Amino acid sequence: MVLTVHVYPTGIKFGNDKPTFIHGEAMAFFMRMIEERQIPPPLVGLLEDLDHIKNGCLLLDLHDHRMSVAGKPAESRLVRIPHSPLSQWHSYMHNIEEAGRDVNTKLLLDFESKHLIEQEHALDLVPDPARLVAHNHAQYNEKKYQFRRSKKRSAWQRDDDPSSANDEESLLFLKDEKRARTTAFQPSFGRLDFIHSWRKRKNVADCNASKGCVNGPLELPCGRTIVHTIRFTRPAGMHTVYSILNIYRHDPTTHVGELRYGILPDTSVQGQTITFDLGPTSLADSFAQSFRRLYSIYNTLVFDSNPPPAAPERDMLEAPPALVATPVTAPAPPPVATAPSPAVGLAATPCAHGESRARRGSCVTED
Repeated sequence: MVLTVHVYPTGIKFGNDKPTFIHGEAMAFFMRMIEERQIPPPLVGLLEDLDHIKNGCLLLDLHDHRMSVAGKPAESRLVRIPHSPLSQWHSYMHNIEEAGRDVNTKLLLDFESKHLIEQEHALDLVPDPARLVAHNHAQYNEKKYQFRRSKKRSAWQRDDDPSSANDEESLLFLKDEKRARTTAFQPSFGRLDFIHSWRKRKNVADCNASKGCVNGPLELPCGRTIVHTIRFTRPAGMHTVYSILNIYRHDPTTHVGELRYGILPDTSVQGQTITFDLGPTSLADSFAQSFRRLYSIYNTLVFDSNPPPAAPERDMLEAPPALVATPVTAPAPPPVATAPSPAVGLAATPCAHGESRARRGSCVTED
């Protein structure tokens, strides 16, 4: 159902035969809804009860009489105001409460999913050009009135503005011959002077070589401490690009990195200086290791004040100690006591002729 709204300089009238509401806080709230093109959550229940919201939108037949000329009809246009995400959620809650059911999150999500599926338009993979033209024309007509109006300034605000005061003064003395210029025009090149001075300061800073630590942290006169220095080189045509990374420590929780590269060692001549925050000591050390590994892909490492510990050398064919199998020997069985056999006893006792009793017994048996 379309709601007819007449906007007058002194108030707003809903419908054709209803009273006019004078502009106030409530009407300002309603006009703000029209300007923002979104239904506010406090008005959801009222509009739902009056049956003015259809398919998630409020349709207004807006007649603006504020700029109309006497004897001519007011400007009329159809305004479509959709739900905002929050007002749509309030609409779900209002409909569920009207149905006499308890509101809970599971029921709201279920209601929202079904409503969104019903409101979703069919996907047209091969759109008709005439349909696209009509859609673009409708979008243009809907949004061509959405513009931000400039706020009118009061008289005391205009008086407090120094620029407007100077303009008014210049207009007052526009034809005053006594205030005419008595000297020739002298152009000023302030912007060019600033650019020239900035380039001069930048060249001085680029030529200033950075210091680096060698065996330990290096204290600087400015109060900072260099805790890590890494240098690289890289050939580039007729020149060699020198890179240096310094990590400065301000306090145990604040480290700052500075990367400089240029055609002269430890400077940024024809190069660049990049400064960035690193955080505590652990993050600074981790960044230094990753930077050294990745920057060495296209550059040659020349110096590192805190080199990583070298890995122990070993034969590539030798298995690591953790993988060498240690032979396991089974324990020897305990000795078993057995009675000596006669043959063993005869063999262990020699006879008078130097022969064993076993040999002598065999001779007797042969006889």
